Amino acid sequence: MSAGAAARRAVPGRCRARSSRRHTPCRSRCMNREVPWTRLRARCPALGELWVETADGPIYARVAVHPRGERLVSVVLVHGLVIASRYMVPTAERLAPLCNVYAPDLPGYGKSAKPARVLSLAGLADALARWMSAAGLERAHLVGNSFGCQVIAEFVLRHPRRVDRIVLQGPTVDPSARTLGRQLLRLARNSAREPKSLGFISLADYWAAGLRRARATIRMALEDRIEDKLPSIQAP
Repeated sequence: MSAGAAARRAVPGRCRARSSRRHTPCRSRCMNREVPWTRLRARCPALGELWVETADGPIYARVAVHPRGERLVSVVLVHGLVIASRYMVPTAERLAPLCNVYAPDLPGYGKSAKPARVLSLAGLADALARWMSAAGLERAHLVGNSFGCQVIAEFVLRHPRRVDRIVLQGPTVDPSARTLGRQLLRLARNSAREPKSLGFISLADYWAAGLRRARATIRMALEDRIEDKLPSIQAP
């Protein structure tokens, strides 16, 4: 099933499509200041849900896909440490008028299947590739937040032909703070500056993941050396 077909079945609200001849590609629309944001929002599909079956079990995603004929790029949002796609909803809603947006819960987190064995970083990258195939996405732009950046870096090294562009927001972990204590201190400092709604979402996701999975994921993030991988990544 194609990505558009899958999402059209899953997303309850779809924006009204104009003729594709009058459509401006995502990059141009994004930079065109003459188009009011309210008009873009009016064309925006509702953020809906998509479940697909993979070898890792049922995987949940929040999606906003425009009707067929809208020649827009696809953007996959990869969530951060122990949390899930709910944390990425503000970003997804902001991008939805401009692109086809997909925000999956990686296996073990959020609403997706929780394998008995905690997946390694390579395992999460491969699981993301399997989910993309099941969702009908051959290639996509990838946007990562925190630990999601580490997943994306591993993904690009293992599946380079499936990536168009990447955006890494706050790649972890700072080499000068690779201890659990320092990371917890920085987490507390950053949380004080975040909207309270996102803080509550994070706490709920930590609880849902469970202590064993949370500890294994944090250990994985601390051991990974993303700075050694970035020079080998060939992606704009």
